[in-house]
Amino acid sequence: MKYQDLKAQHSEDYNRLNRKFNLIGTIRLFAVIILFFLIYKFLKTSDTLFILFGGLVFGGFIILLAIHKKISWKRSIKKQLISINDDEIVYLQGKSMPFKDGA
Repeated sequence: MKYQDLKAQHSEDYNRLNRKFNLIGTIRLFAVIILFFLIYKFLKTSDTLFILFGGLVFGGFIILLAIHKKISWKRSIKKQLISINDDEIVYLQGKSMPFKDGA
């Protein structure tokens, strides 16, 4: 059935996006830890190299935030597509009416 194939494809895409989402989140966590370490080292040694690297890590963190937000948006779309296909499958099988009256 077409809707079952679409649901399977969207579920696969959602799982792939979920893995990316979790990976980016973990990398962001490490970036924050590294940033705090570099700030600490700068305060202890006053070496400007640490603040330079801190700026680079902060820039990378901002880029990761944008990527994370984009992936989050794509995940929510895939989740809704899965829900829509579930509703269509239930309706076509005659198990129930997933739509409200007047819809």
